[in-house]
Amino acid sequence: MAGEIEAYLRARKAFERVATELEELADEIVEIGESLRDDPTDVAFTNAGAPLDASVSRTFDAEDWKSAKEIQALLVQYHSAMDEMHACWEKVPADLRDGVLPPDTNEWN
Repeated sequence: MAGEIEAYLRARKAFERVATELEELADEIVEIGESLRDDPTDVAFTNAGAPLDASVSRTFDAEDWKSAKEIQALLVQYHSAMDEMHACWEKVPADLRDGVLPPDTNEWN
């Protein structure tokens, strides 16, 4: 019985790591998007090919950005970790669930 709880807690922790990484990525994307929307004349990327011949106060390093393939891989990890967490939760006996946080994925949506 304790093995099921431990497996669930490990799966939950793995999911939380991936969910946090995805949330941080989303925050970065929103920051860039807001900067571009608010004042595109004041934004530039470094390490992105041809330099911008303008003085700007907001620069973002293009090498820090994930590619679409990397974002897709992160989304695959997210769904896999979420499925594993739910599967492990289902194996925790109902009478032992009272002391364990359920897999509330709405917290990360």
